[in-house]
Amino acid sequence: MTPRCGERGARSGELFFQLQLFANRTAAWKAFDSSTGFSLTDGSVLSPDASPVGFPPLCPLQKQRLSQSPAGRLPTNPF
Repeated sequence: MTPRCGERGARSGELFFQLQLFANRTAAWKAFDSSTGFSLTDGSVLSPDASPVGFPPLCPLQKQRLSQSPAGRLPTNPF
């Protein structure tokens, strides 16, 4: 994985922190960071910057790439 610049790393950390807070409040959710790979049906592996996943069953609610957020801002709370 390519190292992040300071600002992007800070935004990624904030995004994961917010998802972790949400997951801690609800026992059926876990937050995963960019080191987690999700296997897709076509055999490829997706590794979003952060992803909340509900248990059971395994069902990603939203995948967010910071590089795709408009104007370099963190996305609004999807919950």
